[in-house]
Amino acid sequence: WVLLETFSDEGCDGDGGVQAFEVGECYSTGSEAVKFDDDTYFYYSSAANCDGTATLEAEVGDECEDAEQGSARVLASGLSTPVNADYPLTQGTFQNDDCDHLEMSSYYRATSAEDQEDADVGCEDFGSGSTKTEYTSSGFKSTAYSENGCSGTSATIFEITFGECE
Repeated sequence: WVLLETFSDEGCDGDGGVQAFEVGECYSTGSEAVKFDDDTYFYYSSAANCDGTATLEAEVGDECEDAEQGSARVLASGLSTPVNADYPLTQGTFQNDDCDHLEMSSYYRATSAEDQEDADVGCEDFGSGSTKTEYTSSGFKSTAYSENGCSGTSATIFEITFGECE
């Protein structure tokens, strides 16, 4: 796996984020596809897979590399999983429940340890209801309540187990 920091502007400036790619694996949202292989980022517009010629092909290394549409740099490579101590949470969303990389809603995004520590846990009131977010032994869950103070009727909104496709 590789963690790739991407930016909207040249010079590794502007909006961006950290994406995680399994080296050589193709990822698609159905309307576009991406792949990272041999220190090269491939982008395929209007494609459901990584067959054919890439619309954009850019070599990316440890230093900032400018491309036609923004810039990027490799933060970490050679990882056996899409996380490390600096980026302990990586999450992607899929269009179905089989976690097929060719049917993703959003690509894998990594969250830094610094940003993850900022996650709001505990009870948060909104209007006449509330939500409670808490870490579990293997992930976290968020529960909605019908009344303020995390009381009344409840329902689990979502529960995420780290390392599993759910």
